[in-house]
Amino acid sequence: VPLVGSGGINVITGVRHRDAVVSQLPALTADRVVAEPSPRDSMPAIGLMAALVLRRDHDALVASFAADHLIRDVAAFHDAVRQAAAVAKEGFVTTIGLRPISPSTAYGYVEAGEALTVSDAPDAVSVLRFVEKPELEVAREYVRDGTFRWNAGMFVARADVLLDHLRREQPRLHAGIEEIAAAWDSDERDAVMERTWPTLTKIAIDHALAEPVAAAGGVAMVRADFGWSDIGDFAAVSEAVLAGDGLVGRRRDHRAPDERRPQPVFRPVSWSRPRPGRCSALAW
Repeated sequence: VPLVGSGGINVITGVRHRDAVVSQLPALTADRVVAEPSPRDSMPAIGLMAALVLRRDHDALVASFAADHLIRDVAAFHDAVRQAAAVAKEGFVTTIGLRPISPSTAYGYVEAGEALTVSDAPDAVSVLRFVEKPELEVAREYVRDGTFRWNAGMFVARADVLLDHLRREQPRLHAGIEEIAAAWDSDERDAVMERTWPTLTKIAIDHALAEPVAAAGGVAMVRADFGWSDIGDFAAVSEAVLAGDGLVGRRRDHRAPDERRPQPVFRPVSWSRPRPGRCSALAW
């Protein structure tokens, strides 16, 4: 919200969670929360929201983040996102690469290339490649090398650039997304969504776009360090709880269900920034 304002946030979540998300985000109008009928991985969700945002603003920048990630230094995170937005305006699909604090085998890695000369983005570099979660010894080599960063799954791009890449790399998926987006403001929305969504390719944005576009020189990275965890396993949960990092757990509530406070629902999040002074965002 500090970066884009409440009017710049859009959410895409599972159909079972939509009402809970709407109740937890009162600043958002209900039309900003989209329910995906079934999980199809990150690319269909991000692609659909990018297509909907682009129809509202042809100059939009879109950015995708995960709502269940832990970020300790919010100011540094905001700076990294602002830098990524500056790089994205130049036509790059831009990711944010986190300094690895250990040779983790739980995360993928991004290999940095040459520094980029982009105004307001001193930490921007080209991306040579994305690599899958490595074996421990390979992870140790990456950390020693110094040019590899953790892949946190954060992406910023112009909406038109992202969808153009999707058209080239995943034409069938792109066509389905465009079919849904075209019907969004019509009486056919629900019927088209129900018919088309299950046919969309189930694929992550890393495999659909990041890896092939990086190989073609179209991906950049902002190097960042803001104390990050994806809370991806119980070890990470334990570490966060012991460190006292926010509301990552609660004691069991023995009250009757109707007396309990609503439980938080966490889903990935993305935001879009159409142009300076006007912003919008989405979550899934």
